[in-house]
Amino acid sequence: VLPAIPAPPARPVTPPSPVPVVPDATGIVTPVPGGIRITFGDGKSDLNPATEAAIRTMARSVVANTTADLNIYAFAAGVPDDPSTPRRVSLSRALAVRAILISEGITSTRIYPRALGASPGPNGSDGPPDRVDLVLAGTNPAAKP
Repeated sequence: VLPAIPAPPARPVTPPSPVPVVPDATGIVTPVPGGIRITFGDGKSDLNPATEAAIRTMARSVVANTTADLNIYAFAAGVPDDPSTPRRVSLSRALAVRAILISEGITSTRIYPRALGASPGPNGSDGPPDRVDLVLAGTNPAAKP
């Protein structure tokens, strides 16, 4: 006699967030032309609930528009004699944002992460060094509204 097969749960289990969300992580969200800017603590890539929610909200606003692509410009503070550390930190930030976008249904082929480290990047030195600019493709976050 085989043992009874357990019944599936009555309601679906919510999958965990693809990236850790730390309640007291440093970070704020501000709008930029065509998207949002997320700041981070020095050397950290942790998201807090507000920053995660902002990424999810933006993802939901573009998921149905199959022609909209997203650029992730990730930056991290650094020093000239160590370009590797800020590049790795910025990559970690870009991948955290990308994971949330994918979990919201945006295919990876529509997401363009750019780990720019301590470089000024496509929008010059506009903004804090520890940030991610998540913008629709073709939008320059340094443009003034």
